[in-house]
Amino acid sequence: MPAGSTSLVDRQVGARLDEAVAARRRRADYLLVGHCTAPHHPEREPLGLARLGPIVSLGLRDRDRRGDAAAVGELRRAGAYGVAAIRGLWDAPDPSAAGAQMLEEWQA
Repeated sequence: MPAGSTSLVDRQVGARLDEAVAARRRRADYLLVGHCTAPHHPEREPLGLARLGPIVSLGLRDRDRRGDAAAVGELRRAGAYGVAAIRGLWDAPDPSAAGAQMLEEWQA
């Protein structure tokens, strides 16, 4: 959190670099980026790791909005600051095991 600040400013940028650049100009503290690896909406193509790189290079903390255990390590290696794992945990038959697997992948 910036010095003297009491709250964080986020921006949801979906899959567009121009939105991320605009969020940086508006002094966003972090970005919600996504969906990077798995489609949340069947009619939309996921961002993909190659297009995540330029957004990460802007220097803002970013979080993929659709974390799943298979992609967590890939997202971290691509430079993601974090993963919003809500759907990955919500849809898992064993959320505790899914969370443990995500953490293991993140730390690998």
